[in-house]
Amino acid sequence: MSCHAVRGLFGGLGALLIGAALPALAHAEGEGVWETHASLNLARYDAAVGEIGGLLVVAGGRHADVLDSVELYDFDRDRWRAGARLPQPRYGAAAIQCKDRLYVLGGSDGCCTFDGSVFVYDPDHDSWSSGPTMPTELIHHAAVEHGGRIYVFGGETYPLSDRTFVFDPGDSTWSERGPMPMPRYGHRAVSLGGFLYVIGGHGSEAFSYLARVDRYDPGADSWSSVAPLPSARRFVAAAAVGNRIHVFGGSTEYVGALSDHLIYDPLRDAWFATDPMPAPRTLFSATVRAGRILLPAGWHDSLPSNHFDSFLPERVPGVDAYCFCADGDPCGNPDGDGGCRHSGGTGALLTATGSASVAADDLVLRWIRVPPFPERSRLPRSRPNTPRLRRRPALRQRRSRGRVPLSRAPQRRGGDLRRGSGHRRGDLGVFLLLAGARERLALPGLVP
Repeated sequence: MSCHAVRGLFGGLGALLIGAALPALAHAEGEGVWETHASLNLARYDAAVGEIGGLLVVAGGRHADVLDSVELYDFDRDRWRAGARLPQPRYGAAAIQCKDRLYVLGGSDGCCTFDGSVFVYDPDHDSWSSGPTMPTELIHHAAVEHGGRIYVFGGETYPLSDRTFVFDPGDSTWSERGPMPMPRYGHRAVSLGGFLYVIGGHGSEAFSYLARVDRYDPGADSWSSVAPLPSARRFVAAAAVGNRIHVFGGSTEYVGALSDHLIYDPLRDAWFATDPMPAPRTLFSATVRAGRILLPAGWHDSLPSNHFDSFLPERVPGVDAYCFCADGDPCGNPDGDGGCRHSGGTGALLTATGSASVAADDLVLRWIRVPPFPERSRLPRSRPNTPRLRRRPALRQRRSRGRVPLSRAPQRRGGDLRRGSGHRRGDLGVFLLLAGARERLALPGLVP
């Protein structure tokens, strides 16, 4: 076991509408569906995980030794098969899909040594090649794709890093941006609403587990802090789906592997807990395919894990879809065919993380959905000046007794913004309809 593993394992808009602020950490049930799938052929932890070309790729990691083996998941057959081996054994690396390639960045091939190598996976030919070396050797760093570039934050090196690097696959060059507010390793990074969020990790002092969450604005090259995690932790898995960030598992100073599932709502700058993972894990990574969060491998019960779960967040289609018109204002409502209909002309249907420039008249309708509160609403069934919303049965959490191929797993159901979204148990769906000249409406993390 590596020295890193040993050291880790032991060691306001809602308030205005509702009239009361949300508790710092609430609990919500039925936020989605957990499914358990075929186990990996070889248990491993600290592997690089990514999705590309319809394949889930788990590369390297550790078992008894550092691994160069790669496993590929077949979504239709619910089965793992061997892929082309990495050019070198590797653990503690980060895997990021960018354009039509999967990049495995940095890591280590042995205890307490670091590497800046970049391996590039071609899914069409099941082959690896070498990419431009990172500016410094790193392990247990965080990486995320944004705007066609790969951002790399912090990581273990000598000394612990707070640096930010950016890789542009278009011209195969590395550049450096503004450093993080503090050095860290064992953290995760996700992209949501035009910002990059760096979550948790471990600081430079012994046993300095972090609850800190920092937000990076790539356009301004600036940092700010948002609501911290409910408790300090490192080696979590994290992913952004829709307009929320999901954080899973990890380890603390006193607990070797957690089963926690936390959700961050950027609109209210608040975290809440929801249905936990089927099995606690740490030293693992998440990736997303078609809105489903995939969580293979990891460390559990002092052993490498071959467990593979997925989580499908429950949301009504269109909840995180907006029509953006000129000047970046949200306007109109989706027409269901990839476009917008509103009183000012035509537009483009975008997700919360999308961006585009489209023409529109000065007078438009704007629909903005305040995401559901995690606690059951105590509002009366109808109130003056409040739109009535259709109800639909809650989608209950379900854990599979057997293995469920992802291609046949349950999909989202619900209404759309045109008819008024259905809302589930524990939901408070609130829509604001505004008309008039355009003003800039600041919705953190949602409207660019």
